[in-house]
Amino acid sequence: MTNFLDAIGHVLDGIHQTSGLPPGKLGDVVIAPGILGSNLSDAGGIQVWPSLDISLNRLRLPSNQDNLLLPSGLHSVYRPLRETLEQHWRVHEFSYDWRDNIGRSADALRNFIHDRDMTGKVHIVAHSMGGLVARMALHDEPTLLAGGRLVMLGTPNHGSIIALLALSSQLGASAFFKLLASFAPNVNAMAVADTWPGFYELMPCPFHDPSFHDLYSKPPAVLNVNFTRAAEDFHRLLDGLPTPNGTVYIGGAGLPTADGSVLPANGDGVVSHNRGLLRDALTFLVPGDHATLPANIIVRTALTPLLHTGTAAILAPFSHPSPST
Repeated sequence: MTNFLDAIGHVLDGIHQTSGLPPGKLGDVVIAPGILGSNLSDAGGIQVWPSLDISLNRLRLPSNQDNLLLPSGLHSVYRPLRETLEQHWRVHEFSYDWRDNIGRSADALRNFIHDRDMTGKVHIVAHSMGGLVARMALHDEPTLLAGGRLVMLGTPNHGSIIALLALSSQLGASAFFKLLASFAPNVNAMAVADTWPGFYELMPCPFHDPSFHDLYSKPPAVLNVNFTRAAEDFHRLLDGLPTPNGTVYIGGAGLPTADGSVLPANGDGVVSHNRGLLRDALTFLVPGDHATLPANIIVRTALTPLLHTGTAAILAPFSHPSPST
């Protein structure tokens, strides 16, 4: 009961902090979802993902780029986040093909921001893979946000064991989709992910954790060699990037999370703190799981003061026990 009352008190404190804000919209915020977070439709406008009668084969990304699926809005899990932000901000929903490589998705994000009438600072609230897309976009164009903030929710900045388990068919598709609070097809293997170069880029970073060097230098037969090599190049670039000014990381906590060959680590069930936390980012941890971080009431209450002032009374900063790279 005490923990519940404390949580309610923190939420009320956060609501009080937003009560003194000036009237009208404070600026522009872009929501960048994670993997599975963008709806995908075919050329005829028929929604392929999400769909209750989804065939995983429809989600294959052909190497010849035929039969491409088109981003068509955000998954409903982001609705509470959008509705909260719309109280104080002009909200723009960026949808992208999360199957494609993150570099192309970053180009799409940059074009998305440039194509809209945004004045002054632009902020990005990015969930999971969306944070990596945003980091790459800012690497290509450091002034993209004009001094705005990047808030990452559970982003696997150093990769995720879950991606490796899914690609190596050690994790069934049902288990994978359930981890991300999505409809779970009743199939045994996640072989369709083998056609998603962006998913390969979510595998554990070998520069953050050298125990994974062999995964990239001698990939197992079940992995696509070309995608694995491209993922290594992606991690080499990403691992060397400085953290953009104004970056905030909010991670889920309290759930055992796969972290390699060791016992499960603390995290959000998908991304461990070891693989999520980013050096030089203002960091907060909240109780909760990976999939529901965007809808988490503490996170949503904190976002407007965080974006507007860089602080949020509802959150206590987390001190990194040691620098991460």
